[in-house]
Amino acid sequence: MTLRCELFVKELLPSIRKELSKILYDNYKMSQEEIADKLSITQSAVSQYLKGIRGKSYFEFDKEDKIILIKMAELLKNDKNIKLIDLQSMLCQLCEKRYKYVKCYIKV
Repeated sequence: MTLRCELFVKELLPSIRKELSKILYDNYKMSQEEIADKLSITQSAVSQYLKGIRGKSYFEFDKEDKIILIKMAELLKNDKNIKLIDLQSMLCQLCEKRYKYVKCYIKV
């Protein structure tokens, strides 16, 4: 049995990190180090996301997803103490849409 969270971590989270890295770097002019801190990853990982080396896209983000990702990026940019994990409800929205066929055991 595969849990929804296993699928999320393997398939969706890298794509989310890639998209957030792009938004924060291109739109908000954050440094790779700042992005790494916000996403709780290394600067090297951010570099690889920006170059397309990491973050294989299992899914295409639609307009609704991109709105959520932009809101997440705005929160990450504007609140110096917030980290990606603090945005769990938004992460769960993206996960629910992709993995609705797999039961979720986490209540947010």
